[in-house]
Amino acid sequence: MVEFRKLINFGKTSYVISLPKTWIKKNNMKKGDLISVNEEDGGLVLFPRNTESENEIIQKTELDVSSMDSQIITRVIHGIYKKGIDEITVRFQKPEQLRTIQTLLSEGMIGFEIIKQEQNYCVIRAIARTFEEEFDSMLRRTFLVQKSMLSGLSEILGQKDKSTISSIRHLEKINNRYTGFCRRVLNRKSKKGKENITFLYAFITELERIADECKYVCDYVNKLKNLSSVNKNTIEVYKQLFDYFNSVYENFYKFDLMKTSDSLSKSKALITNAQKMMEASSKIPYCNIVLAHHCYVVSQKISNMLSLIIKMKI
Repeated sequence: MVEFRKLINFGKTSYVISLPKTWIKKNNMKKGDLISVNEEDGGLVLFPRNTESENEIIQKTELDVSSMDSQIITRVIHGIYKKGIDEITVRFQKPEQLRTIQTLLSEGMIGFEIIKQEQNYCVIRAIARTFEEEFDSMLRRTFLVQKSMLSGLSEILGQKDKSTISSIRHLEKINNRYTGFCRRVLNRKSKKGKENITFLYAFITELERIADECKYVCDYVNKLKNLSSVNKNTIEVYKQLFDYFNSVYENFYKFDLMKTSDSLSKSKALITNAQKMMEASSKIPYCNIVLAHHCYVVSQKISNMLSLIIKMKI
């Protein structure tokens, strides 16, 4: 139900409106209680911040990882984190399972710590609130980390020097932390009745997958004895890949339909070049085929991001 209320001048710099009495009663609020005020898409969204309502929104779950290996433990707990849960009681049997949890907390779960630990279980809790106002800055940081990965790979191949490959690969872990945080915020927003976050969630997921693919490139390059067999075409397509991603980044923050058309042209040229290299498998060193394949996969994911931008902006 939509209500209209008059804006009242309060002092020289502020304005006030009255709040519906039914809303105050529903949220068990009283004089002096705090209200969270968030600015979103040109509007204001209010949430009660009193003690009772804070306790009500804490979401807890339990998980038994006794029969899980480290890979499954990581995926399941990180999935619960992204879902927006505030507290997880985890039961385990082996010390290495606890170490997996500890590693995940330090590398992939912003704001979470172990608050209680016993012989066969521990309690993980969000010790810092998921501040929705940090979402925009965290998303931009994710973009910048991904730009660094792509530009770093381009430089490594262009200079045929892989001495910095480990530092480039490490950026994937930072990407995981940032994208995990962003998706957690979006899931918590959806629980509060927010709309139109589906495209943005998918967009951030593609950002994470691009970092994963770049990690695979790092691992492959690191296994090569040297980069002398990397040819000019491979170096060029990775330069094009960075340019394509950068154009999508710029279009996300300053949408322009004409620039979107330019980005699509970059995509077409990049994919065509990568396909030609893969088709020439019998004529060029094998490492170029592998690198072209990874480039092709990343370009497809960037194209997915571009499609999502169009859906979000138009």
